[in-house]
Amino acid sequence: MLNQLINVDLHIHSKASAYKEPKGLVSECDSEHSHVLLSALRENDITLFSITDHNRFDDQLYEALYSKIESDHLGLSLLAGVEFDVKFEPDRDIAHVITIFDAKSADDRLRIKRAIEKNLIKDKGDYYDIPSFEALLKQIKLNTILIAHQHSGFNGSQKKRSLGRATNGLNAYKFGYIDALEYNKPVVQGILRSELSNLELPARMVIGSDCHQWSCYPKHDEAAEAKEAFCTKMRALPTFKGLLMALTSPHTRLRAGAYDMRPDYISEIKLCGATIPMSPGINVIIGENGIGKSSLLTLLAEQSPKQKWVKTLKSRTEFSCNRHPDKANLKFVSQGQLQGDYNKNGKVFDDSLFEEVSNSSFEDAVRNFSSSLKSRIAANINAATKMSAVGESALTLQPSLEGTTYSFVVSCPEDFTNVTNKWTAPNQSLSTITTKIDTEIGRGSSYYTDEEIKHLQEAKRQLEIVSSRVKDSFKEVNSEALVKGVISNSIKAYDQRTEQRSSEEDNEKAAYKKAKRSFVDDVVWLAQQSSVEKNPPVFPVLDNGAGVSQKPSQGFKFVRRAKYSDSSDLLGDFLQCFNKAYQNIDKLLSIQSVEDITSAIPSCAKPWETSFDTMVDKFIKAQECVTDTIMDVESAKMGNTLGEMSLTYYRYATSAQASLSVFMADQPEDNISNNRVSSYLTDYFNDLRSRSQVVIVTHSPLLVVNQDADNVIVLKQGTDKPLDVSFGCLESNDTGVILEEVADIMDGGKEAIRKRMRAYEAID
Repeated sequence: MLNQLINVDLHIHSKASAYKEPKGLVSECDSEHSHVLLSALRENDITLFSITDHNRFDDQLYEALYSKIESDHLGLSLLAGVEFDVKFEPDRDIAHVITIFDAKSADDRLRIKRAIEKNLIKDKGDYYDIPSFEALLKQIKLNTILIAHQHSGFNGSQKKRSLGRATNGLNAYKFGYIDALEYNKPVVQGILRSELSNLELPARMVIGSDCHQWSCYPKHDEAAEAKEAFCTKMRALPTFKGLLMALTSPHTRLRAGAYDMRPDYISEIKLCGATIPMSPGINVIIGENGIGKSSLLTLLAEQSPKQKWVKTLKSRTEFSCNRHPDKANLKFVSQGQLQGDYNKNGKVFDDSLFEEVSNSSFEDAVRNFSSSLKSRIAANINAATKMSAVGESALTLQPSLEGTTYSFVVSCPEDFTNVTNKWTAPNQSLSTITTKIDTEIGRGSSYYTDEEIKHLQEAKRQLEIVSSRVKDSFKEVNSEALVKGVISNSIKAYDQRTEQRSSEEDNEKAAYKKAKRSFVDDVVWLAQQSSVEKNPPVFPVLDNGAGVSQKPSQGFKFVRRAKYSDSSDLLGDFLQCFNKAYQNIDKLLSIQSVEDITSAIPSCAKPWETSFDTMVDKFIKAQECVTDTIMDVESAKMGNTLGEMSLTYYRYATSAQASLSVFMADQPEDNISNNRVSSYLTDYFNDLRSRSQVVIVTHSPLLVVNQDADNVIVLKQGTDKPLDVSFGCLESNDTGVILEEVADIMDGGKEAIRKRMRAYEAID
């Protein structure tokens, strides 16, 4: 379990380095004074250390230290190590290479000593060249970690003992010959990190005390100044394997701070009689198919699960959890959830993350244009009808019918009462604009400066001047229509009364006079229409951004876009509603008969005006269909495939969740390629692990090994109980060898481990 940081010092010298140091400097650094060093290590909270003498290995000192640590229960861990002088290239300086051995026994340590003594260098200026150094390591036959000293940045001035002065150090580091770099000052760490980051190389670095007088630990000696930093903080078990894991995952092990113990953090669960501690970092549940991993995750997420199989697992395994996080502080992505949402809605994000699009300006534009177009077509049909009627009229002047009648003959145009109020749309628009300005003024100083509020108030005042005149004109036309309606009704009533009271001769004269009046009115109307210049109606230009809403959240923009917002030719799109022969504005304006307009409108019924309005409604509805897109902070569009959406979902869900206590996901790798899991998904969870507890079920070794899980829970079919449970970090051996379990259970597990741990022994 990786819940705490440990302090590591791999650079401490003993009396065995005396041949290379000033006389007496390390004289009291021996087994007789081991208590001095061990006491100083405990005072400085060191957990893991190594005695790395110059080209020497004192196995008896190691045995004395191991014995003292065990007998006094000091809680310290010691790794076998040597600081070798290595000449990488003939014409260049030597480098100091701290070599840590995976020595598990006294025999292993004795083997290190004997191999060095066989190849002993005696003069303090001597060194091992690369062939002799590699031959020595082969004789020892132990797994090793090579840490080369680097006194400054590779691009700066190089001092003796530095890897960069001994060879092309970046290549030795880049291609894995050297596992890590040792620096001696914090500022050097910053320089190296910057250089390595620019080259996209991991920053595998450690610092040690280089103590030569144990009584002065962690100082080099009594004359030296106190060191700014003298040990490495890392999240790992204090073992060779733990050190190796830290160096192979420096971004999670070497640069991490202490975990934040959140209030709703799940500290432990009980399963089949086993108490399983939970890390506040990343917990991964793995196991055979059908073993109950998803059910276990559901039990962790829900206090009262409804699924029958989950309840059964809870009963069979006697599951209990010390704490369930509040729903407000828990994010749970169940198995297949994203795929289900995608299949149903074509997206994986909730609608609440998108704002509704305002379509009012688009609808007004379409309806105003279509109304003008319909009016022009109707006027053309009316004119053609009147022209035909006039041309076919058989009206003959009959002087005998010109005489007076008993009653007055009253006539008016047929459309006398069909008054179109052209001020209706402007009156509504100006009223809406005034209301919106009032809303903005009401937002006050939280949004606008005093000067801007004054401008809004002035705009409202000017608008009200125009609005008042438009409103008066609107009322005037409405009043005119009302008066004409009264007059028309009165004329109809008068005609009915006079017809009943008049003689046949008078009725004949009255009918003749009305027909003559109608004929004259048609001729006059046609003459007036021919003299009026008629421009085709123009489709209004919409404001930039019309039909689009953008809602920023956690470094993303959730964009909802109506179909019309992407159109470069809305008039052309509108004309596509008509049948093919009429998809041209000039062709539509040339229509002069009901038959032609019926042919122009798809599935047109009578009256054609109703079908025209229905066609416009369908166009508006189709154009207002929306598509949802997620953009990152640089306005780069996220993909719309299930895999791309899933990856974006986890990127969003794991970012900036300061108040999220626990994040749970069941098989988050589903639908995401291995390359993207390794390159992106692991980074998202790594970013979250310092803020929230993460619990995932996975079949991907990448989310275990590359993810560098803090706690791996392994479920297997039990022999005398429902489940056999083992758990621990990747390097754990005490509750089951977790890496071996990963290799055994997970497809691709062995390969993932080998790729990460070059120095780790092969898993069969």
